[in-house]
Amino acid sequence: MNGRTKTQLAEFLAQHFSESELVLFASSLGVDYENLEGRSKKAKAFDLVAYMDRRGQTAALLKQIELERPHLSSQINEIWEMSSNNRPQKYQPSFSKTSTWLVGVGGIALFLLLAFVGWRWFVDGLGGEPTAVPDEITYQVKIQDVVSGMPVQQATVALTTSDGSAPDTQITDTNGIAVFHLPISQADSEAMVSVQKNGYRYFTQFITLKSEQLPQMILIEPDS
Repeated sequence: MNGRTKTQLAEFLAQHFSESELVLFASSLGVDYENLEGRSKKAKAFDLVAYMDRRGQTAALLKQIELERPHLSSQINEIWEMSSNNRPQKYQPSFSKTSTWLVGVGGIALFLLLAFVGWRWFVDGLGGEPTAVPDEITYQVKIQDVVSGMPVQQATVALTTSDGSAPDTQITDTNGIAVFHLPISQADSEAMVSVQKNGYRYFTQFITLKSEQLPQMILIEPDS
């Protein structure tokens, strides 16, 4: 991404997000807002854009902006297309338009299945005993109040996976943690997590499902 596009995206964030909203926005991308360089909101927004670009996650940044500000999607596309020096990234404007991504994930899943079947056939042919393969992954989220830093209990957390099944819903425990047990085929796939709790703003975020990781931190903002 060239410097002009970075500046335009930073100005867009500073214009359309308040400081507290930027804190939540950065958290949804796995970035600690306080660690961003600069004192002003615009400076921190620029450092966030630059950081995501360095990690090759500009597409994820744009997708999260559209998720939280869907009525401004045309402006996001305009900023992105104005630069002729952008590195090629597959930016897809919305979660509902990811048919190509779903085909790719389906192809990978089929390849893994065929590889597993072939491996079992090979091991059985040798007369050996195959090592046990886990049939599920565990995904955890920890919900905290962005103001007090305290865990939020009894929050409803819904996880919508890419396989088209109904959302899996869990309630956070006394530590603010919700645990989901998912088929192993969902490992490394994209999903959407949403959080709802009386007295707090509704929260949604795109995530990648990783097995055996520490609980993913999600900060939610009180209504008042």
